[in-house]
Amino acid sequence: MYANSQTTACFTQHRESSLSDTLLQDDKYLQDEDAHHFGCDPDINAWYLIQNSPPKAPKGFRSGGAHIHVGTEKGWDTSFLLEYEKKADFIKIMDYIIGISSTIIDFSQAAVDRRLLYGKSGAFRETYYGVEYRVLSNFWMKSPTSVSMIYHLVDDCLKLYLENKKLPKALSKRSEELMKIIDNGIWDKADKIFNEEISKIISEESVDLVLTVRENINSYDLYSEWGLI
Repeated sequence: MYANSQTTACFTQHRESSLSDTLLQDDKYLQDEDAHHFGCDPDINAWYLIQNSPPKAPKGFRSGGAHIHVGTEKGWDTSFLLEYEKKADFIKIMDYIIGISSTIIDFSQAAVDRRLLYGKSGAFRETYYGVEYRVLSNFWMKSPTSVSMIYHLVDDCLKLYLENKKLPKALSKRSEELMKIIDNGIWDKADKIFNEEISKIISEESVDLVLTVRENINSYDLYSEWGLI
């Protein structure tokens, strides 16, 4: 898969880096003014359609994320991603499917601490080609298997939007519940929703991938998984 080959190339170039939800960075690396600026363009909360406040980190605190870009072109079935309100509706589905599914895998205190700074539920950035979903940490970059999981879950989200236009409205009635689970890493409630709801509306392959990644995420070694050793 092209995405996997590009990821391998990136990790090879930055071999000394590691994946972590959060870290405390030494002040000697934070002397430049740009080191205190977070993100590129501001992001938006899809549930309330308001701009999120710019993150302000405690001294030396930094976080790592792996954002998901979903794009389209005019004339495609997915061209709804070019319309503002429909972008937000799609992000609600991504929170429900991907945000909740990731919470049963990535629920550590570091993951919760990261969201105090960046990546709260519903966070997305508008792009000219679609959306950038900013909720996830970089946990899913550990292995081609976890990358494949995200790829398949995004595909599920697109199909669900196209097949059930009423889903975003139904999810909006549960916004507080879903946001609380994702932002606080409440894995047992996320697990209940995944088993009773999500697993029944996504592909069997996606279900298998989520369960496989959940079982193996802590044993994945970044460099061996990507063939860098």
